[in-house]
Amino acid sequence: MAREKRRDQLMRAANTILIREGAKGLTMERLAEAASISKPVVYSHFGNRSELLVALFEQYWATMDRKIPQEPDNGESFEEYTKRSTGMYFSLVLSNDTPLREMMHKITEDPLVDEKLQQREKAVVDRSADLITKFYDIDREDAEYIGYIYRASLEAAASYLIKHPEKEAFVRSMQMEMAISLLQGIQNKPS
Repeated sequence: MAREKRRDQLMRAANTILIREGAKGLTMERLAEAASISKPVVYSHFGNRSELLVALFEQYWATMDRKIPQEPDNGESFEEYTKRSTGMYFSLVLSNDTPLREMMHKITEDPLVDEKLQQREKAVVDRSADLITKFYDIDREDAEYIGYIYRASLEAAASYLIKHPEKEAFVRSMQMEMAISLLQGIQNKPS
């Protein structure tokens, strides 16, 4: 099998393991077994479990970046954009095709994975700060602070939503209230 196809096979098998057995069930040995290949083949694609987890997170983030709008549409207010992108984020979190949703809100206690998670968070906050400074007369440092606040509240809401999908309407409503409060805080910011 071609290298790229084999890697895709391994990624699909790893996702299946995550769905069925959770993060603790994802080992290199279990992956080899699920993909019906030898462990050396698995290790030729991923040097260790950390590299596998990073690859899975990167795949998940690429999906998020494709599905969640990175910029407001022409004429769309920041509030409308925030509501639309937050809604799409929650839909992705609740979808069954994203097994990492259960892992994405937890510290993995794996230095390589945690470093990648922190880098991703910083990139998302930077993108948020760029948008905030585009729409509001606010300095960059304050925009980053607001980005971190919103990101933390969004992650907490997503974690709660994963545990209580039946409360989706409530979670969406509360998250939008949080977003509106932050935006009002920006607009009323003392000089």
